[in-house]
Amino acid sequence: IMPDLPVEYTAKDYFDGRDPMMEAVLGYGTPVVSGAVLEPEALDRYIGRYNFSTFQILSIEREGEGLRFAVSDFFEGSYRNVISDLYAEGAHLFHTDIDGVELFFSEGPDSTADGVTLRWRGIDTYAERSPEGYKVPMELFAEGRVDEAVEALYMERGTYLAEVPGLETMLNLMGYALLREKKDAKAVKIFELNVRLFPESANTYDSLGEAYMLSGQRELAIKNYEKAVELNPDSRNALLMLEHLRKGETWDRESREWTR
Repeated sequence: IMPDLPVEYTAKDYFDGRDPMMEAVLGYGTPVVSGAVLEPEALDRYIGRYNFSTFQILSIEREGEGLRFAVSDFFEGSYRNVISDLYAEGAHLFHTDIDGVELFFSEGPDSTADGVTLRWRGIDTYAERSPEGYKVPMELFAEGRVDEAVEALYMERGTYLAEVPGLETMLNLMGYALLREKKDAKAVKIFELNVRLFPESANTYDSLGEAYMLSGQRELAIKNYEKAVELNPDSRNALLMLEHLRKGETWDRESREWTR
C-alpha cells in the first residue's frame, strides 16, 4: 500500500538526529473542508447501507447535524476499514476528511439515494443500496449466525480468497474463540469451512481435529489429525493428539489433562 504522504530519509538526517517522518506527522493537519448546509430531512435520504463490494458495506449514518460514512469488511483490526465525516457540496456531492475521497449519491424514484459512488484519486467505485436485512458473511459470523455465514462465504470464496490476505488465520482465530466459549458445534462449522477453503493446509485439519475431539467426536478427530500428519509429517501436535486418542484417552477441559 503506497503511503499518502511519502517521506524521504537521508544519511544527513540520521547524523543530525532528525526524524523526517515524525516531523511530517507533527506538521500534518486534517484538511479543513467547508461546504453547503443541508436541512436534516434532506440528509435523511442518504442514510443507509450500500454494497461496496462482496465483503464490504459502506454505511451512512447521522453524526450530530451532519453525516458520517464508514466502509467495513467486519474483520477485527482490518486495514480496509475507513471512517470520515461528510461535508455537503451541493445536493448529492460530499467531501470527506480523507485526501482525494469524495462521495456522489444517485437519486432513486422516491428521492431517496439508491446508490453512492466513492471516488478516490480518480477511481470510482459504485455501491448500490443494500436490500433490507442484507448482511455480508462476516456480519453474520459476528451475530452468531454461523450456518448462514459459512454458506454465504463459501459461495463467495473466490473473492474472499483473492481479496482477503490471511483468511485462513482469521477463520482459525474465530473458531478457537468459539471453542473457548464452549460453542463447539459453531467452531466445528468454521473449521470445516477452513478445510474446504484450504485443503492443502495441515493446520486446518489439525484445528478441525481439535474441535472434533472437544465435541466428543473421537473418530473424526483421529481422521483429521491423520490428514494433518499426512500433509505435514513433522506436525508434533497432531502426532501427540493421535497418540492419546488411539489409547482411548479423553482431554478434560477443566483439569487440562488426559483421562481414561
